[in-house]
Amino acid sequence: MSERVLRVSSVRTATASSRIVRLRLGGAAFPFRPGQSVTLGPPEQPARVPYSFASAPEDVVRDDSL
Repeated sequence: MSERVLRVSSVRTATASSRIVRLRLGGAAFPFRPGQSVTLGPPEQPARVPYSFASAPEDVVRDDSL
């Protein structure tokens, strides 16, 4: 498992139990496959929450965000 630090650029409530989190890539490549997921959390804390990718790979390149 690899770890990477990315900045959160926005968080929106989608439903009572789900959020949409946008991460800034800062020009770094972030290859992924449809259906893949990631666990997110502050770097200084062990708690992590799973999130599914909801971006198309070409949108990630265009917007420089995930």
